[in-house]
Amino acid sequence: VLLKLCTDTNTKILTASLNLLTQMYYLPYDLFTKAQQSQLLISEQSIKDYNEVNEHILPELRLLLKADTNPQKQEEIIKLLRSLSSLCVLSLPSGVREPNTQNQIILDNFGLVSEILSYVLKIASESEGRQPSL
Repeated sequence: VLLKLCTDTNTKILTASLNLLTQMYYLPYDLFTKAQQSQLLISEQSIKDYNEVNEHILPELRLLLKADTNPQKQEEIIKLLRSLSSLCVLSLPSGVREPNTQNQIILDNFGLVSEILSYVLKIASESEGRQPSL
C-alpha cells in the first residue's frame, strides 16, 4: 500500500508515505547498528580502561582537537595519543605484545579515529597553505 502511495501525484500523500516507509525501515537498521556498536566490557581492566578514556582522556582530547593548532596544543595531543596507544596493546606475561582488540573497539566506538583524522587533515591543509608556491 505504501509503495502504491509513493507513486501518487499528490505531494502531501507522497511525502507522508515516504516518511512512513523511511520510519519503517530505518528503525530495524538503527537497532542493528546500535547493537553492533554496543560495548561489552568483560573484564575489570576493560572497565577501568573504558572509564579512564571516557572520563579523563576523551574530554580533554576533544577540546584540544577543536582548539587551534599551535605547537603547545599539539604536544598535549601527542601525550594523550600515546596514553591511548598503550591501551591498544596487551603486554602478556611471556613478553609478547598483542593487539587489545576490545580497547581498540572502545576507541572506535567513541569516534576518536575519525576525529583524529579530521584534525590531521586540518593541520595538513593549513601547512600547505603556509608553504610558498613554486
